[in-house]
Amino acid sequence: MSKFSARLRIFPRALLALLKKPWRRPPSTVTRILIAHNLLLGDTVMLTPLLAKLRRHYPQAEIVLLCKPAFVEVYRLNPYGVVPMPYQPASAASVAAIVNSGPYDLALIPGDNRYSWLALAAGSRWIVAHRPALHNAKSWPVNEYRDYPDEPMAWGDAVATLTDGELPPPERWVAPAYDFPPPASPFVVLHVGASNPVRFWSPEQWLALADWLATQGYTPVWSGGGNERHIVDSIDPTRRYRSFAGELSLSQLLTLLAGAKALICADTGVAHLAKWVDTPTMTLYGPGNPLAFGPGHFWRNNPIINVGFHPIACRDQHTLFGRELRWLERCNRNETRCQQFCNGQSACMQHITLSEIQTAFIHLLRKIQ
Repeated sequence: MSKFSARLRIFPRALLALLKKPWRRPPSTVTRILIAHNLLLGDTVMLTPLLAKLRRHYPQAEIVLLCKPAFVEVYRLNPYGVVPMPYQPASAASVAAIVNSGPYDLALIPGDNRYSWLALAAGSRWIVAHRPALHNAKSWPVNEYRDYPDEPMAWGDAVATLTDGELPPPERWVAPAYDFPPPASPFVVLHVGASNPVRFWSPEQWLALADWLATQGYTPVWSGGGNERHIVDSIDPTRRYRSFAGELSLSQLLTLLAGAKALICADTGVAHLAKWVDTPTMTLYGPGNPLAFGPGHFWRNNPIINVGFHPIACRDQHTLFGRELRWLERCNRNETRCQQFCNGQSACMQHITLSEIQTAFIHLLRKIQ
């Protein structure tokens, strides 16, 4: 019932505004901008090139970024003066607050064009989105389509093409001071969780990596989300090393990453979060694609090493947000649809070896010296 109530806040108002679409023109002056989406953490962080570009092009404009409620507190730290607004699609109160926050001169829709309806209901006068593969009702409110780049490109760089201008260099985010006891330095964060189990690396390998790091003079610490404590328990049941899994907010996690010698993790949101504070990062790629989801042009100078991405036949999907990209090689299947999932792991992640990680870590240290 709440989802229906939330939609009632959108569609009557948006349908009325849709009737005026033939008479809408690009704004000559932009003072308020809305970025409408409902992305997960990693994809939301990859909007940073777009935020940087918008701030350079519209230095005085108010830029409002929708995001999941859990992301709001860390987004208040952003160096671009962007205003984060919590969005829960099933909450009538959340939707009403967004609809009543308008009007906006310009709205940008990264990812799924269905959120153009929310932007229209919020009084957005001009809505820009990437051209969809299929022109259906999801995209009716869009006024201007941008073609998704044909050449291989990181998704963050591609999203930045929704607005004109040069891509500026990234600005480092200032992490808060520690309000929790920090680990002994130098420490390495091992983030063992992921939104999709096909990205999990084996518990035995994680523990062996932690033991090896300890022999190299580093303090390994575990990291994971609130629902990922059990993953740490399966890796390190005797709690040989300290765990922060489920204990930190995103801003506290940013503080932890800012003080770390390095981060080692799967292709997940925390890998992208670390880019904000320039943490040396090793990202393990199995089903994902480091070209599409790696540092790209915007973060090209960050100390990042991609590990894995070994050839495998079942990494055979080529779509991103419903758009076919010929160059893209990825697998977006979950553990029930994975073609090679055994003993809690996908074959593409099993192919990543401990020695491979050890060699990459040594290269990463040389890179930051």
